Amino acid sequence: MSPVSWLRRQLRDWLCRPQTPGPVYVFLGETQMASALRVTVALPPLAAGEAGEVVKRRLTRIVNGGEPVSVEFDATEVSTVFDVEQDDVVNLALVNIDDAGNVSAPSTREFTALDTIPPAAPGEMDVAVTEVPVE
Repeated sequence: MSPVSWLRRQLRDWLCRPQTPGPVYVFLGETQMASALRVTVALPPLAAGEAGEVVKRRLTRIVNGGEPVSVEFDATEVSTVFDVEQDDVVNLALVNIDDAGNVSAPSTREFTALDTIPPAAPGEMDVAVTEVPVE
């Protein structure tokens, strides 16, 4: 392959790689376990023109500096859910992948899972008013 052909191919591959996904939004909720928090990650919609190019997405999460856990999704998925413990430090990286296997630059998010959800409000109170006998 000539140097010019090689350069054209490199440039084409670089220009045709998928775009970086938009921002990743994270919502925390409570689970049945006392110390666990449920994390809902809202995946950003695909940019205009990407719907045919991007065939899947990969979300990688690292909790407290541990081993990375990656999950691949169909390009049309809009959210995913996982559980963490109180005070866990979570790093997320989302990439788009096209049909040729090219991977975009990551969209990243780091957060600490803090339980800021208040307990349920108490039930209704009953009030009874009675006469006080006069002596």
